[in-house]
Amino acid sequence: MSASLSDTLRTMRAHAARTLIETLNSIAEESHSEYALTETWARYLYEDASILPSGWYDPPPNGLAILAGAPPRYERSKFKTLRSEEFWPSRSVIAMPDSLFYCYCSPIHRRTGLIGDLGITLCQRPSPTVAKHIRNCYRITMEICEQARPGMKFSELYEWSSQRIRAYGLENDTLSVTNPVVLDIGHTVPWSYEDMSEGERSVMNSGTHDGVCKLVSRKRVFVSPTENYVIPDTCAFTVEPRLTNDDLPLASVHAIVCFERGEKHVIREFDPVLSALDMSYVYD
Repeated sequence: MSASLSDTLRTMRAHAARTLIETLNSIAEESHSEYALTETWARYLYEDASILPSGWYDPPPNGLAILAGAPPRYERSKFKTLRSEEFWPSRSVIAMPDSLFYCYCSPIHRRTGLIGDLGITLCQRPSPTVAKHIRNCYRITMEICEQARPGMKFSELYEWSSQRIRAYGLENDTLSVTNPVVLDIGHTVPWSYEDMSEGERSVMNSGTHDGVCKLVSRKRVFVSPTENYVIPDTCAFTVEPRLTNDDLPLASVHAIVCFERGEKHVIREFDPVLSALDMSYVYD
């Protein structure tokens, strides 16, 4: 029996979270560069034969990244897009226990083509101000997930989300190079709401990695102020606002909303990471 849509997404994200914990545990023993940590995560992540050997969001190389911002400004967190080479994991930036991390991966399920992106801002030793900011980011993301429902337009969900973000004194800075005209707070998981065409299946089965990446990227529909896509009874989409203001670093907690015949699932799977890093302040 094939796994359900929600089970497939949850399994991919749980694997991404487990391998991220393994990777970050190495920091306690010795210092590592962003590049070394990212390479370690890639090795753990792509050992799983159920996912393709590289992520769809490429560049950055292999479709994943760990960035480490140093206090007090956490400059590495303030990236516009991981597509830009200046924000690829660096050999010269050393991660420390008090770093503010942004960790992201974009695995592709080999059989279905579904994507199980995981993205999260992490900080073990934040100032009270930064701890509150990460906590608010988590709360806003969960509020958006709870608001989503079948029959709602993406533009309606975006507008509601924008009002909540402004109520917290923050702004969203999520901009896709695929959809550069407007900001967004997420996008659909391709093939969560329709079957692959024969041509798409051919690309997935025998195409180049670049071809697969382009196929997945172009197939997405964005949760943006101009998108009137109506959420159907069965689909999945990411919720990933990147929140900041003039005084705070950029932070993001990435979730997936999944509907199966109208039944709602919020795919989190980041909680074990928060627990492993003693980040209980997120839930205060």
